[in-house]
Amino acid sequence: DFPGHVARWDGASWTTPGGGTNGPVHALAVRADGRLVVGGSFSFAGGAAASRVATFDGSNWQALGGGLDGTVRALAALPGGDVLAGGDFTMSGPTTVGRVARYGNFGWSSTGTTSFQENDVYAMAVLPNGQVAVGGRRFRWNVPLGGTLSSNLLLYVVSGWTSPEPYGEAVAALAVTPAGTLAAAGDFTLAGQLVSANLARRVAPCPATATTSGVGCSGAGGANALAATTLPW
Repeated sequence: DFPGHVARWDGASWTTPGGGTNGPVHALAVRADGRLVVGGSFSFAGGAAASRVATFDGSNWQALGGGLDGTVRALAALPGGDVLAGGDFTMSGPTTVGRVARYGNFGWSSTGTTSFQENDVYAMAVLPNGQVAVGGRRFRWNVPLGGTLSSNLLLYVVSGWTSPEPYGEAVAALAVTPAGTLAAAGDFTLAGQLVSANLARRVAPCPATATTSGVGCSGAGGANALAATTLPW
């Protein structure tokens, strides 16, 4: 293991920022203000008590709120400054947060995963539209009319969760390409309904655009013009 479990490359050599952590680090993210967030299986960062998640401002480490009660395996920094964490935890102090928790001005809160029956979170990626893709294994949750739904890839927005399509056994890594599409890797042979061995790219089903064409015309009701209001995709 690298001393301190966290390393920084300055172009010439590796160093341990602020002494690092006292246990393994599994995930990194950079917040909008430039601060580094790390998650893993540690209880101290740079000498400061920090339960599995901590932030580094370039000089000092600090706990991120009350921390979490289990291993953090994935992190995502949201554009507004909040942080999403995924892993093997269910609580932050006395607050039940499920396997995916959100940290903001008022500390850690649930994102709605407390209703998940079982899940292992492995990866996260922030999409250009602000959604967060969350990959893992065996996401299962109850539905209002009874029964359960299952997927290994979910999309998170402020209003809740959606499942774009099933991805085989597990999604272990996610990344956003320069074109804004989502790439997924893991232990799967199907991505949606397509055969895809362990690596897939998710693109918009209808990459169309709307443009103005021509000018308005006169009719019995006066001048008329066509304009796109609600698109069907």
